[in-house]
Amino acid sequence: MGSKIFVGGLPFAATEQQLSDLFAQHGSVTSAQVVTDRFTGQSRGFGFVEMSTPAEAQSAIGALNGSQFGGRTLTVNEARPREARSDSGGRNGGFGGRPRFFEDYGLNGIVMTIAPITSWSLKSFLGLRGCALWQEMQA
Repeated sequence: MGSKIFVGGLPFAATEQQLSDLFAQHGSVTSAQVVTDRFTGQSRGFGFVEMSTPAEAQSAIGALNGSQFGGRTLTVNEARPREARSDSGGRNGGFGGRPRFFEDYGLNGIVMTIAPITSWSLKSFLGLRGCALWQEMQA
């Protein structure tokens, strides 16, 4: 068992200091982090605490899992290792759900220029609503 703990169900107003203080009752806290949204800066409602020893971490998990904090029920368990994410953004080349037919019809340059536009928006943008080419691309 590791000494890094996942804490879910945090109140959105919870601070790292409050989280650290809560876990300090069960052992020595090495670090405490409340995960925030990168655009708004608002808490995402979960965080991580690192305890000095695995025994302290186990004690904190047993004592705090299912307890109330700031009017919310906490979910406390051992943190799993972070899954590796590919640099390409997935099987579609980093454009979320970009269909592969863009390469097939030589529209790759258009997609690269207006990448944030979804395929539905692209259809409207290019005026291909009733176009045979669009219907063929959708098949």
